[in-house]
Amino acid sequence: MEMMLDDVKILDFTTNVAGPGASAMASDFGAKVIKIESQSGDSARTYAPFMDGKGMTHAWINRGKKSVVMNLKDPRAIEVCKKLIKEADVLVEGFRPGVMDRLGLGYDVCKEINPGLVYCSVSAFGQTGPYAQRPGFDLLGQALSGMISVNGEKGGHPIKHGVTIADYFAGPNHTLPTSGTARFSSPLGVDDFIKRSSFLYYSQDVLAEAAPRIAESARREGLEGHARSVLIRCESETKEM
Repeated sequence: MEMMLDDVKILDFTTNVAGPGASAMASDFGAKVIKIESQSGDSARTYAPFMDGKGMTHAWINRGKKSVVMNLKDPRAIEVCKKLIKEADVLVEGFRPGVMDRLGLGYDVCKEINPGLVYCSVSAFGQTGPYAQRPGFDLLGQALSGMISVNGEKGGHPIKHGVTIADYFAGPNHTLPTSGTARFSSPLGVDDFIKRSSFLYYSQDVLAEAAPRIAESARREGLEGHARSVLIRCESETKEM
C-alpha cells in the first residue's frame, strides 16, 4: 500500500522523546528514517517500562527507524553524515541552538550540500529569545506553562502529569509542518528551515486555549493561587518566547 511519505528520507539527530516522537510519526506515514545515535546511546533507552532488558519507551518512539552509531566529535563521522545529508530529504535535530553549527552540520552547511533539504530544529524554547540556550524537558514545559499548578489534590503541592504530554504533544507540531514542507516546498517556495519550540506549542495549543476552563475548575476546587498562575503563565511565557 502506498503511504504519504513513501519517498521521503529523514536523517534524525534527536534524542529523548519530543524529536524522536516526531520522526516516528513520519515513519508511520512511510518515511525512511535513519537515526544518528551517540556511542553512549539515546538516554530514552533507560526509560521504563522494560522488556527483556530493553526500554519499551525508546522502542516505541523510535519505531520503524534504522539506527547508526556515530561519535559526532570525530571528523570522520561528520563526513559520513554529510554523505547521508546529500541523499536525504529532511534533517531533524534536537540540540540546543548553535550545537549543529559547531559540529559543522548547521543549516547553511547542509543547504550547500543539499539545496533541497528541509532542516527542522526541535528545541525546548526555540532558536531565539531569552530562553533559547536553556535545555528543557517535559517537566519544565508542564511547570512553566502552568499545567502542574492545577494538577494535584486540594491543599497539596502541584503535581506533574503522569505522562510526558508536553513531549508527546510536540510530535504532531513538528511532523506535520516538516512533512508538508518536504512535500511542497519546491513548487511553493516555502521556507525550509523549520524552527519548533516544544514548550511554545504546548503552551499555545493546549493550555492557552484551555486556561480559562482550567482556572475556573481550580477556583471551584479552592485552588485560587493555582488558577491565577495558569492564566498568568500562559500569557506571559508564550509572549516572551
